[in-house]
Amino acid sequence: MKRKLMGIIIVFLIIFSGLIISCKKAGDNKIHLRFIFWGDVQEIKIINDTIARFEKAYPHIKVHAERAPSGPPYMEKILTQIAGGSAPDVIFVSSDNVVTFVIKKILLPLNKFIKKDKFPINEYYQHKNHHYLKHKGQTNSSLQPIQIV
Repeated sequence: MKRKLMGIIIVFLIIFSGLIISCKKAGDNKIHLRFIFWGDVQEIKIINDTIARFEKAYPHIKVHAERAPSGPPYMEKILTQIAGGSAPDVIFVSSDNVVTFVIKKILLPLNKFIKKDKFPINEYYQHKNHHYLKHKGQTNSSLQPIQIV
């Protein structure tokens, strides 16, 4: 479980490091990414350790992790931040909410980033036709952010 969670976090951070164009730089010339998640004490430690390794590998990027309570309070916080124009750069999304986020175009399709970086998506997610990854309502059936269930 810990290894799988760590792998998921690493994948998200690596992919989203390719999205740094949209992130603002602070006075320290680092790129700052806001990352919101939920988790218990063990998961928080895994996340913090993973972020530390990520920041060591990418010293020009600073990840600001924000823990929020899971369930409805988490969704309320995310949706409020999105509506207010201050959405985090990286989020945890439960499988129950992925399709809603895709329909509302809240999540960014990752196809062009995966292709550009030649990211080995099949090493991390082998279910190419999973309904969380492709949504029929989109004309190009674009790959959505990685959802590991």
